[in-house]
Amino acid sequence: MLRIGFRDYAQWTRSSELALFSSMPRVATAFNIPLIFLGENPALAFGAKTGGDGAEANSLRDYDTLSGASLTPWIERGIPENKLFWYRFPSDEDIERLGLRMVYLGYFIRDFDDIHNTAFAKEHLFQPREGRDADPTCTGSINPYESVDEDFVHVNQHLKSIKLGFGKVVQQVSVMVRHGAISREEALELVRCYDGKVDRNLIERFCAYLEIDVEEFEIIVEQFRNRDLWQLNNQGQWELRYAPR
Repeated sequence: MLRIGFRDYAQWTRSSELALFSSMPRVATAFNIPLIFLGENPALAFGAKTGGDGAEANSLRDYDTLSGASLTPWIERGIPENKLFWYRFPSDEDIERLGLRMVYLGYFIRDFDDIHNTAFAKEHLFQPREGRDADPTCTGSINPYESVDEDFVHVNQHLKSIKLGFGKVVQQVSVMVRHGAISREEALELVRCYDGKVDRNLIERFCAYLEIDVEEFEIIVEQFRNRDLWQLNNQGQWELRYAPR
């Protein structure tokens, strides 16, 4: 399923996010649990198109990367339906029957953001990434306390930058600027240096996991590169047409 997601959309996370988000309401409707707490509201925290300006999260299936939570792409490619239980959201009827309510916990906590959550993690001896795993030139991330459970998230952020023109650092510094932790000029410099970066070793490991070769990875990346945002410079290297300023 990861391989299908990467080949079809240059977005390997689509299936894993389906399982991540649908498993909670699946359990809730099975055991009559009427309330689910999620973390941050993606609209307020990151500027996502879904999430709204409040606490309600019942529109979760319409989250940008879930695309309506349809399983059709997987079923059409031969994934058996009986293997997709945890990837399928409950029906609207089941949710209404239970009166299930999903809410973003972060909406009710004043300091629920990257800055304060990182400080909380440090105070409670959370172990961050270290060494090369924390190097933003390798990860495209400036926060070593974030996304510590797996490495391919950095490949996904690189792919996002190919398609949308921005990666993880833009998201991270936007939060920092809004909270006054850094200036806009400092944020722009971090974006210029690190946004969209990913280490070659991570790409090779990602390809090995998906059982594809790096050449196929590079072909797919170029197929999905947004030419409205990227152009070749005089050295034959890809650069953004509209540099951060």
